[in-house]
Amino acid sequence: MNLTAMNPLISALENILYCPNSKCKHRPNYDCDDNCQTCGTPLLVNERYQLIRPLRELQIFDNYEIFEVIDWNSDPKDAGKTKIIKILKSQLPDLIQQFKAEARTMMWLQHDGIPQVEPEGFFSIPAGKGGKRSYCLVMEKVEGKNLEQFVQQNGTISEHQALNWLGQIFDILGYIHQLGIVHQDIKPANLMLKPNGEITLIDFGATGRVNSTAITVLSLGYTSQKQLQGSVLTSSDFFALGRTFVYLLTGKNPDSFSNQVNTDKLVWRFNAPQISQYLANKIDSLMETATENCTEMVSVLN
Repeated sequence: MNLTAMNPLISALENILYCPNSKCKHRPNYDCDDNCQTCGTPLLVNERYQLIRPLRELQIFDNYEIFEVIDWNSDPKDAGKTKIIKILKSQLPDLIQQFKAEARTMMWLQHDGIPQVEPEGFFSIPAGKGGKRSYCLVMEKVEGKNLEQFVQQNGTISEHQALNWLGQIFDILGYIHQLGIVHQDIKPANLMLKPNGEITLIDFGATGRVNSTAITVLSLGYTSQKQLQGSVLTSSDFFALGRTFVYLLTGKNPDSFSNQVNTDKLVWRFNAPQISQYLANKIDSLMETATENCTEMVSVLN
């Protein structure tokens, strides 16, 4: 069956379908074939998904690739819907285990502020000879832009925006923290602003269970020292959230405000004249890593 020839949506995209084989030497396909013209790999992944656009540059040494896909669900109501697929290229056991944990977490979480993953959204596909396989995770596509892009395009945010977004993010963190999950990579690029003004938290690849040990992820300017030392604490999410709002309110990476004596204490307020001392105090409270729970943090804003 030639899905491309049957679907006007694909035609509108100039018939560009990407080969899922990361080792293929020419991955874009410009005609209506069912298989890649270069390597012969089927262009219909898991008998359901077509890769139509990479969401970041395809690099041979990256462990992951992320594409926008068309989902040819058997349900006519959903057929043709666009989603996101994350593909693990690496065969390292630790990365496979981490990716499986991310998939389990996202399938478990049910919150409007978190991309949804269907029960069949995690699977593996052949990855060349030798019986090796690549693991795939398909999730809801979140429309809009991330908060780093928002600031780059629109400038720093107002106090009203800050309070609105803080409230939404607290609701998401409260939900996952109550389930014993720590995100561990809160930063502007992992917070999406949808066209309706709602915030969505993305990228659960670094999540860990509270008070356990987990793989260390470093996001310069946002990761707490406790997290770098291997501790999985809810306080690290709040620390990173405070630093995220320093960026949103000043347009500068939080590390540019680091005090030479104490790197956790930022001197940033003079770069955010649009906000009150009240809100600045609350942002500083978020970055005090002794705070351990969302109930306490919600009280910080009241």
